[in-house]
Formats: sequence, structure tokens, C-alpha cells
Amino acid sequence: MAYLSASKKVKKMNNIKLRSHTLFNILRIKSHEDFHNYLFDESINRYINHRKAKNASLGSVLAICANYREAECLSKFSFEKIHLSGIGIPDQNFLNLIDADSRMIYSEVNAECTDIPSKSFDLVLVKEGLHHLARPILGLYEMLRITNDASIVIEPADTFLGRIFEKIGLTNIYEINQENISKEKNNDGQAIRYRDNYVFRWTPKIFDEILKSYYLDSGYKIDITVGWMTSKWNGNRNTIVRILTTLVGRFLSFIPGSRGNYMSALITTGNDIPDDPLKL
Repeated sequence: MAYLSASKKVKKMNNIKLRSHTLFNILRIKSHEDFHNYLFDESINRYINHRKAKNASLGSVLAICANYREAECLSKFSFEKIHLSGIGIPDQNFLNLIDADSRMIYSEVNAECTDIPSKSFDLVLVKEGLHHLARPILGLYEMLRITNDASIVIEPADTFLGRIFEKIGLTNIYEINQENISKEKNNDGQAIRYRDNYVFRWTPKIFDEILKSYYLDSGYKIDITVGWMTSKWNGNRNTIVRILTTLVGRFLSFIPGSRGNYMSALITTGNDIPDDPLKL
């Protein structure tokens, strides 16, 4: 679907493209690791094709809410600079991987409000991190501000059927509010409590509305792959289970409003972006 400027003179065309996971690729997933690697590789390969069309190298990438998995997956691609960010100190395995790759650096960053200059990276990426934030949309706005070309967002998708499946344990559960009690103590000797936010899920419409408010009619594009996926079933080593899961997921995707529970979006910025949209 395409959206045109409301003015009489159309400047650019903003575009959303929806696609499904191919049956062949899903059936190749045989483990939990395969599942997460596929989500990364499928998204980054679309970015690679985008950069090839521009006759450009992969450039630099910033991964927010990053951990060992982001470092391991991004190291396979020919990025010139890989900046990994998160909250807290990485564990030793994570640090070893960073030290082994001269392109990599790590820093503590609040994804909702960073001090990174605008348009600093060719690609800004997040995998299943925004829904942990108290204000997920602010995290996406920061990604859009920091990128010079494209963003990749891999997040749970919001569908009615998905919520039902989560409640009966058929897919991964995101709809949880919980408080984690840490062994750390505050100045009064009380346990520090951390509240995790897993309640925010995305739809193509939400992406489009946010981009229209930020990029206006600048000619941005959203390329979204969405489908029914879960490491519990798609990553099963039993071939029959994987085939049945894949076929059921493909059948469900034809139900209106129920394309899937996972989505990966490649967002490209367009050509007429305001210099500083936040000042408009």
C-alpha cells in the first residue's frame, strides 16, 4: 500500500511492503539458535540488497539493547564499524567476542534517550529490545534520529490470535508484567526491584504512523516480513513437527488481521528528511 502527500502537489511516495517468510527458509530452522540466526540474517540480507542498489558498502551499524547474540551475528557481515550498546556490563563471553573483533566497541546507552549525534550510523538495529523499554516508541524515535540510511526492527507483532496462542502456551509469551527482586540492596537495606516491560507489540500501521509523524512525506519505505514463528515449534528437531507448524502458520496468515506473531521491518529513510524533525 502507498500513502501520498495530503497537499495538491505530491512530493514523494511513502511505501509499505509486506512479505511472508518462505517455506524453505522456515523449514531449515532446526534449533533455538537457528531460529534467532534466521531472524538476523533475513533482515540484514534485505539491508545488504538495499545498499547494493545504492552501490554502497554496508557502512557502520549501531545495535541497541545488544548482547552476545548481536555481536556474534553482526561479526559475520562486512560492516566497517560495529557499535554495540546496552545497559550494564557485558559478561566475559561477550567481552571476549568484542575484544576479538577490531570493528567492535561497546558502551552503556539508554535506548530511549541517547547522546549519540543524529545520522551517525548507516544502520541502526534492534532485535527484541524495544518491547523491554518503558517507552518503546521513544526507542524507535531515537533509532530514526541516529540512522543516516536504514533501521532494522525485529519485534513481536500484535494480533488477536497471537494473544490467544500465548495464553494457552503455544507461542512465546510477551504479555507479562513482572518485578524481579535483585540481591542488590539500596541504602535502606531493602532489595532493589526491577520491573520488566513486555507489553508492547508492533503492527505495520504503528510503524507507518510513527514514520509519517517523524519523516513526513519524505519518501521513506518500510519493508516488513511477518509470519507465525516460535523457537518452541519452528526450532523443533523433528522434521514432521516443523512441517506441520509451518503449514499451520501459513494457513493462519490468511486470516484477516492475523499475519503472524513476529515481524522484522527494514525502514529506509527517503530523500527529503527534515534536518531536525524534532524541532518541527
